[in-house]
Amino acid sequence: MKPQNLFERYNQKYFDGVLSRYPLIISDRFGGDGMCRRTKREIHVNNYLNGKKFREVLIHEMAHATSNGGHGSCWLTEMRRVRALGAPTGRDVSIYEKSNVITQGKDGLIGMMEDAGIEIGDASKWSSIRQSEGYSYGLVDKYGKAESKSARRLLHKMRLAFLRGVRDRISLNRAEAKLRLAFKGDRYAR
Repeated sequence: MKPQNLFERYNQKYFDGVLSRYPLIISDRFGGDGMCRRTKREIHVNNYLNGKKFREVLIHEMAHATSNGGHGSCWLTEMRRVRALGAPTGRDVSIYEKSNVITQGKDGLIGMMEDAGIEIGDASKWSSIRQSEGYSYGLVDKYGKAESKSARRLLHKMRLAFLRGVRDRISLNRAEAKLRLAFKGDRYAR
C-alpha cells in the first residue's frame, strides 16, 4: 500500500478523519524516524523506513498531531486509545509508560546544552553540536537550517546555555590550577 493511502486509511480508522489536512511527507530532512510539525500541519516519516516500523512511526506521529505535542500524558492517552482500536503502536506505549523515560522539553534541552558546555569546555564546538543535537530534536534540517522562528529562538537559548557552561568550565579549570599552585609544596595535597 502506498504511504499516502495508508495514512488516509489510518486517519479514517483511528482518528475519525480529523487529520485530512495534514500531508504525509516522506523524506530524510529531519533526524529520527519521524516528526509531526503541528504548526505547519505536516507529518514527516523518514524515507528509510518500511513495513512494520513505518506503520508504527506513522501512528506515533499521527498521535502527536491529535495531542498537545511531546510524549506527555496527552500523547500517551492518545496512543493508548489507538492501540485499543488495534493500531500498530509497537512498543511505544510501554516504553513511554515507564517512569524512567524522560523526553526533553525546552528547559531540558537548554540544561543539557549547559552541561555539554561544561563537559566539552570549547566554544568552537557549538556549530557541530548545534547541527547534531538540532537535527536529532528536529530543530534544524539536514542542512543546518532552523526549522522555524521558534526553533531559531530555542537554538539561540541553547547556544547561550552552552557558552555559559564553557565559561563555567574555564572558571573551574582556573580555580583548580590556583589550588594546585597553592598546595604544590603541601605533601598532603597528593
